[in-house]
Amino acid sequence: MYAEVKNNVVVRTLLSLPAKKSFDGSPFDFTKIGIYPVVHSGVAVDQFYQQLQVNPLDLWEIDALNKTVVATYSVLERSLADVKREVLESLKVTRKEYEASGIEVTLADLSKVKIDVDGESRSTLTAKYLAIVSGLYVAEMFKLFDNSWVHMSQEDMGTVCRAANVFVHSCFQIEYAKTLVIEAAQTIQELKTVNGTIRSGWPADSLLNVVAV
Repeated sequence: MYAEVKNNVVVRTLLSLPAKKSFDGSPFDFTKIGIYPVVHSGVAVDQFYQQLQVNPLDLWEIDALNKTVVATYSVLERSLADVKREVLESLKVTRKEYEASGIEVTLADLSKVKIDVDGESRSTLTAKYLAIVSGLYVAEMFKLFDNSWVHMSQEDMGTVCRAANVFVHSCFQIEYAKTLVIEAAQTIQELKTVNGTIRSGWPADSLLNVVAV
């Protein structure tokens, strides 16, 4: 980016230089007509609650020694309400991440299986379990989270269905509890503290935790 300077004031910016050469065919020195490369001032911000806003052109600085124009910025503080909305959205994304991770369930023979717990998978598991209980369906081989197959009895199916629904309910309860803390925050610092704990306290049987171990 380039900036045009007139009377020691930046009047406009240019994405590229005009097509122009010196009389002898050499590259033209645009600084002679007040067009300088733009550099950006380094401004430290806390991205959690601050954001940068480009200052108007008349507040940009002209560095005559280095023949550049320095684009300057103002640091704006975001409102508590805006930061809360962002933290709540982050919380929702985290809950969905844990919920979609699946769970590990221990069956009657003490073997462990990995189960999908998304809405469709839970509905399918529950429908099959109810069909088995009512005698409309015979327990057989089931495809698991890792694409393996296992035979599950009626008891195993009940265990899996309960575990899946308890897990998802727990995820929502945790999200609700954290939401109350976020909404009660009165300062940015309180929100930063809460934000640092968003990924803690989720159900231990989540595959995110199992894999981490």
